[in-house]
Amino acid sequence: MKKPAEVMRLWNKIPTKERNSRVSREFSAMCGMKSMAEVETAALLDANGIKYGYETETWDYQYEPQKYTPDFNTDNEIHVEVKGKATKETRNKMLAVQRANPGKVIVLRFLRGVNKIAKNSKTTYLTWFRKKGFICFDWKEEKEFLNFIKSKKKGIRSKL
Repeated sequence: MKKPAEVMRLWNKIPTKERNSRVSREFSAMCGMKSMAEVETAALLDANGIKYGYETETWDYQYEPQKYTPDFNTDNEIHVEVKGKATKETRNKMLAVQRANPGKVIVLRFLRGVNKIAKNSKTTYLTWFRKKGFICFDWKEEKEFLNFIKSKKKGIRSKL
């Protein structure tokens, strides 16, 4: 792996007309970075005796608030979401919705809740969501689903 200053010397030997994104990626990869701007910054830090780590930390963030619209909102403030598949993206989204709306009663109804969350997994959609504190029903559990919806009085929220 080359040092950033070495990569910068090589980069500066290339005629400006020949510098493009493909060449930039190739050169920055010589020192394990993604862009020549990062390489140039690393070379500057090195030249000034500033110690650093490159991409040594990862932080959680929410770039932009997202909007969620449940499929059904009942009179007694139960929100029903009908799901066919529960992909990893769907599961993460529903966890984020749950965290952002702790006072809401969200009930999931799956077309096939017995489906596995992944090809080689033993965990079903129902098992995964229930472990995460969701109220959920398989399509075949129609009576249980309706009984739950009817049993909740308006204004009373369950604590998940």
